[in-house]
Amino acid sequence: MAISCTSDLDPSTQLTPNLVDHYAKVKPHALYAEYPVNPMNYEDGYRQITYKTFANAINGVAHCLAESLGPGIGEPGNEEVLAYLGPNDLRYPTLVLGAIKAGFCMFLPSPRNSLAAQKALLEKLDCTTLLVPTPRPPFVTAMIEALPLKVVEVPSLDTLLTAKFPAFEYRKTYPEAATDRFVVLHTSGSTGIPKPIIWTHESVAKHIRMQRLKAPVGSESQDSKGSGKRMYLTLPPFHAAGIGHILFITMPADVTLIMPTATGLPTAVGLVAARKQTPFEWAIVVPSIVLELAQAPELLEYCSTHLEYIFYCGGDLPQAIGNKVAAKVELMNGYGASELGMMHVVHAADRNPLTDWRYLNFHPELGVEFRHVSGEEYEAVLVRTPDREAHQFPFSIQAFASQQEYHTNDLMVRHPTKTDLWRPSARVDDVIVFLNGEKTNPVSMEQHIIACNSEVTGCLVVGAQRFQAALIIERGGKPAEIRDTIIDELWPSIEQANSSAPGHARIAKSHILFTSPDRPMLRAGKGTVQRAATLALYAQELEDLYASADTISQIVGPGGVDDTAQVTEYIRTTILAITGWSPDKLNDTENWFNLGFDSLQAITATRALKQGLNIVALTPNFIYSHPTVAGLAQALCNLHQGLEESTEANIQALLQERDQLLQELTGQINISKAKQPCQVAPATQSVILTGSTGQLGTYMLDTLLKTPGVKHIYCLNRDDRARARQQERSTAYGLAPSIKHKRGATLVIHNAWPVNFNLSLASFKPHLLGVVNLINFSGQGTYSPRLFFISSISSTIGHHTDTGLTPESIVTTTTPALNGYANSKYVAEHLLAHAVQQSSGSLASAHVGQVAVARVGQVAGPVRSRGLWNKSEWFPSLVLSSLHLDAVPDTIGPALERIDWLPVDLLADILVDLALLRSSCALNFYHLVNLHPQFWKEIRPIVADILRKASGRSLETISEREWVLRVRRGVELASQAGEKELQLQLSKNPAAKLLEFFETAMAQTTPENVLDVQDTAQVSKKLREVDAVKPEWIQKWAQEWLQ
Repeated sequence: MAISCTSDLDPSTQLTPNLVDHYAKVKPHALYAEYPVNPMNYEDGYRQITYKTFANAINGVAHCLAESLGPGIGEPGNEEVLAYLGPNDLRYPTLVLGAIKAGFCMFLPSPRNSLAAQKALLEKLDCTTLLVPTPRPPFVTAMIEALPLKVVEVPSLDTLLTAKFPAFEYRKTYPEAATDRFVVLHTSGSTGIPKPIIWTHESVAKHIRMQRLKAPVGSESQDSKGSGKRMYLTLPPFHAAGIGHILFITMPADVTLIMPTATGLPTAVGLVAARKQTPFEWAIVVPSIVLELAQAPELLEYCSTHLEYIFYCGGDLPQAIGNKVAAKVELMNGYGASELGMMHVVHAADRNPLTDWRYLNFHPELGVEFRHVSGEEYEAVLVRTPDREAHQFPFSIQAFASQQEYHTNDLMVRHPTKTDLWRPSARVDDVIVFLNGEKTNPVSMEQHIIACNSEVTGCLVVGAQRFQAALIIERGGKPAEIRDTIIDELWPSIEQANSSAPGHARIAKSHILFTSPDRPMLRAGKGTVQRAATLALYAQELEDLYASADTISQIVGPGGVDDTAQVTEYIRTTILAITGWSPDKLNDTENWFNLGFDSLQAITATRALKQGLNIVALTPNFIYSHPTVAGLAQALCNLHQGLEESTEANIQALLQERDQLLQELTGQINISKAKQPCQVAPATQSVILTGSTGQLGTYMLDTLLKTPGVKHIYCLNRDDRARARQQERSTAYGLAPSIKHKRGATLVIHNAWPVNFNLSLASFKPHLLGVVNLINFSGQGTYSPRLFFISSISSTIGHHTDTGLTPESIVTTTTPALNGYANSKYVAEHLLAHAVQQSSGSLASAHVGQVAVARVGQVAGPVRSRGLWNKSEWFPSLVLSSLHLDAVPDTIGPALERIDWLPVDLLADILVDLALLRSSCALNFYHLVNLHPQFWKEIRPIVADILRKASGRSLETISEREWVLRVRRGVELASQAGEKELQLQLSKNPAAKLLEFFETAMAQTTPENVLDVQDTAQVSKKLREVDAVKPEWIQKWAQEWLQ
């Protein structure tokens, strides 16, 4: 809060009780706050509380406590703690400051806590005294009956406001009492039992200094808008932001508090009712009030003509909801926590109030760093430095006093075009980790369902350590008598949410649970749902839901493959049961992997089809090779009849398929002479980046955003979920949906590609068509943009030379790779080479610009910051399965044993550097591997030692053949035990999902070529600077997989 105080006293050097006494002397009739006369409603208007009245009430409380309890028995810094729960009135701030004067410290627990939580908190604080109002609210009576507490009644509100009390002598100064306790609060308890948070007087001083930081040139403090004005505060006084504003955020800024009624939850109706009784310019509200305003046009219209702006905090809001409100009245997001205070946010000149209201721009002097976690999400971390410590709030709290960093556990997503803007996405604790290791952030789905259904008062997506997500819905106390009818009413919004979710996070109708009216979702003091506590409350119901929803095992198969029609129908039914898709989504010739079918679902399908069709030899790879209902049915019948082809015939079929597809797609490339010469490209770059939501793409986007010469970045993503997300955010992000706005691009980086070695080449056809489209798009560009394609070392599989080196140029092979991924990269490279050749060598007048292909080797996890190397990839899977098996393989095959990996964050810098590099050649090939290769035999002991330390067990070294057999044996035994055991085995033994990949790699005897890196090393300084894979890197990656 920017300070504009009528007193010349520096509030950051004063104890708050002394500050109130000072204001009572220098401006006794100035208003501190206004409280409703009637605690139940606004009809009787407001009562004005001056600083003189406030200081007198504080003295009254101090005398009451001293007379009832005597002097506090605690030492300075460890003052005796008194608890208070009561109506949300003036007694909260008077008790906090009166207790300080009397030598005590107040603890303000949420009345919404369970008795178990209250008991745990009181015991942790050694608190045995409860202060209570008269009459006693029900939640107070319940505590007194259940817990052994000394009970002391506090003066009534009328007594405190009308009686005249003598001054209570309090002589302490800030230097001597800085580390004394100021007040005790607690965490929200969203993930378990709440933990106490103790603020000291130093905490208050640090917070005031933080709010007084001058905004950078060209920006303004978000809070400066409210300085010297009247503000309606809906946050309860037992909430950190509530008591903070009541006691030390608003007072130094001459803000007059307008308080809500003392009982009931704050509402939009109450906000308008209060404004009709007394004027105020702005309001601090909880997100639910913004939601109400978006759904009540008459209330929103009133606010738009009577309020300057609305400030919300305590949770996130869907973009569409906030946009409705922001279109009428300015909306701002506040961010804070009990351990952080209210963070100082600034607004730059280019902030768009209609769409950027959700984003935060933290003051640069706060020391906030954003550490990549996964995908688009980063964790906000406050880094302690000597020059900032005086205003860094967390390090005044005992639990963090010795730490150099404070991890917020809040995930943030960066604005795609304004690099300093970040929006909260979720808590780290909110992220669901499924049994297959896949993750999802459930918050956006939950928000969407609530926003679309006014009767839904709460919902939770669940599924931790499950195969599939489920949904718990609360309908405001209404019973769900006719379950199917209610689900049908909600289903359109759930389907919309499903369209933006990954396959494992989509909700099926069979996986929806309604809460009971007598057991509402448990909530924290700020009104947010306590996720862990609510899941515990409905643990048995969830178990029953999952048990009854397991329909796959109940499908009866034909028991053989003699009847093709029966086999076809059984395959279709099984796939639909596994995915939860509607029947009209899957026809007999539709490639199910293009619809989102994943590796774990392929394993589940293999198990079901094995049993239902009585085919013991069926493998997941067979399903990958025949990814349609009709194709798999015919292949299974052929297999049964002994019509399977020889290995040589399979290779020839693959070669024919590859070459035919290349010929077909080449014919769709339309490169002709330009009708008009291309314009000269500007000095700055406008970049199209595909695949920006994947791991490598995220780091590349981060690097591009930090590159001074890049002016615009357009993020295009391949899958339906990414498109849905981007369309939803396009207005807020400033990304135009029409391709015509991107024709001014100077560079296209094509990174989007599914990394799945099991998929057939046919499954990659949509992505190869994407390459053709980008080539043709290049011809429509104003500046004939350069195409930079992220390829793979696997594109050169089968290419052998006498030197053993693969040249930095196009290669042609007559032996196709045995997986569709490698073949797809091969085809993509040849499409690009053909486009350059068809340009007739004259780049100035040809449709296609320069083309560069980056053949990338093994991409490892990040090394400069936190960030998980995807556990589903081959090396993480090998490490985790080795831990499970207590054994590591002695060799891993010539294709894998060369450790020339590049960490993803370092690779992203190298790729962006090369992508921006202009060349005199029309077609360039770059080889991106570590210039300091090692071998598996060198890092195997490091891996074994890390796993030994993690498990406390020694790991034996066994042959690669034995290792693969153990992986297979474990998953086969689990498969026989049932679906749940299979999923559990796969989570511990993830190499089973890549079993055929490992079998092929470890069975290989002929060494592959290695990439020639001479030319790439010459032009890339960043590549030359990368060290060989270090033991500490492997240690970091392994620790993150094992956490």
